[in-house]
Amino acid sequence: MATRSMASIIRQAPKMTDDIASWQDQAACYPWDFKKHGDPFFPSSVSAAAANQAQSICSTCPVKSMCAELGFNDRDAFKYGIYGGTTPEDRSRVARKSARSKIGRPRK
Repeated sequence: MATRSMASIIRQAPKMTDDIASWQDQAACYPWDFKKHGDPFFPSSVSAAAANQAQSICSTCPVKSMCAELGFNDRDAFKYGIYGGTTPEDRSRVARKSARSKIGRPRK
């Protein structure tokens, strides 16, 4: 599992939101010790089990909805990592469902 600090994630993607610092320090993952525990938010596997640790942390987060929104609205975040407890697969599923509802196609 990769080990990165929250600061390194922000340096990698500073454009993700204009005011990320306004809510980021309230996140349940903010005090996470990435060096000691690794990075559960970018698991090396796409299995549901690999996302469990991050989703457990996100489940208690007071800014979960803002983080999930960030995951949906940023192209790179949409494809990778756990944001607000959502996996890339979760975000894709919601996007497909939304697209189907916009064009009036029923779910298969």
